[in-house]
Amino acid sequence: MGWQTIIATIIVAAAAIWLVRRISRIVTSGSRDGEGHISSCGTCYKNPEAVDTTPLVKLGKNSKS
Repeated sequence: MGWQTIIATIIVAAAAIWLVRRISRIVTSGSRDGEGHISSCGTCYKNPEAVDTTPLVKLGKNSKS
């Protein structure tokens, strides 16, 4: 094995270790609630209670005052 292969292997191994650590931190960062579901941020778009239902555009005629 040449020195370039050894250095490339070390770089790839370091990147793989970093990636595994990052994924494991993301997976384990969610705290579980009492029902066994992983809780998430209250502003998550998947949370139906966090959805803002105010319309961006109001359709219809404007009443002139």
